[in-house]
Amino acid sequence: MMRRTTLLAVIASLGGACRQSTTSMGDCSSFVCESGLLVHLVALPSRPFKVEIADSEATNTPVLASFECSGGASCRQDIQFSQLKVVRPVIRVSVGMAVATTTPGEVIYRPVYPNGADCPPRCLIGTVVANVPSGTLVSGVTDRRSDG
Repeated sequence: MMRRTTLLAVIASLGGACRQSTTSMGDCSSFVCESGLLVHLVALPSRPFKVEIADSEATNTPVLASFECSGGASCRQDIQFSQLKVVRPVIRVSVGMAVATTTPGEVIYRPVYPNGADCPPRCLIGTVVANVPSGTLVSGVTDRRSDG
């Protein structure tokens, strides 16, 4: 139940995947979105970190996309990899020399309609939860979506 609640909370907070456009669409609001993979970190690391996405089905597991946080406002727990669709990803979170690898299994990409089901656009968002290296967390900060 907690995993489903966390997943729903992540999907509901797709601030990085959806944003308001300046155009109007009649009865529809004007939010746009981008399909892709959303990675939710279980906690925010205390210092700069890097998130890399690879395909577990590839023979040499090349990095398909990465996100680096050097500190400040760019650091967040929810990271959107726009236009990336990996069915079986491998997620590596590096903080200094420490690395945590998560292999979540098959990702289901669900449709998201930021303006309602009867209005465009329709985006496909896959959501995964990734671990971070132990001992690298912001003191006292854990998963902000935990339902305790």
